[in-house]
Amino acid sequence: MGVSEEKKRLRNEIISKRRNIPAHIKEELENRIFDRLISYPPFINSKTVLVYYSVNDEINTKNIIEYCFRNNKKAALPVCRQNRVIKLYYITSCTDLTDGRYNIPAPDVSRCNPVDDFTDSICIVPALCFDKSGARLGYGGGYYDGFLNSHKTHSAGLCFDGFIFENIPVESHDIAVDAVITESGVFEK
Repeated sequence: MGVSEEKKRLRNEIISKRRNIPAHIKEELENRIFDRLISYPPFINSKTVLVYYSVNDEINTKNIIEYCFRNNKKAALPVCRQNRVIKLYYITSCTDLTDGRYNIPAPDVSRCNPVDDFTDSICIVPALCFDKSGARLGYGGGYYDGFLNSHKTHSAGLCFDGFIFENIPVESHDIAVDAVITESGVFEK
């Protein structure tokens, strides 16, 4: 089986497993991950948090966005463009969001300012699973690989311990994150 077929198989397996986590357990684990994230020095020291809006069974990021609003941090969310490119825009409230590509809430570009300086930022990168070295299995679009390859920012992924693997199948274009934050710890490369 080739790497892309293995990634597809693993994606389907993870999506199914994640869907079956009982809501009360998921919420408890998410709260522990959130507490670790806001205690993580690169997060504490960041002025801008580049974060996605969680949907479906993803680890909750709405609490991260709200935390930024309350704690004098800028929040910026992605807008998916053509050619697998994302551009990030600052939001000041969730009312700045509109339906984006794939029906994921995204900044209304007619009202929001684009991020052009990534100094003192941390990027929270979506993924289905990770390994301890920061390799990640995303959804297959390559948006964040392209972003991380062309922008200098600290990157972190959020993951349940049960979705940390020994090795994730990777291809040459895949970009690992600098840290993976789980309910029990932080793995840095």
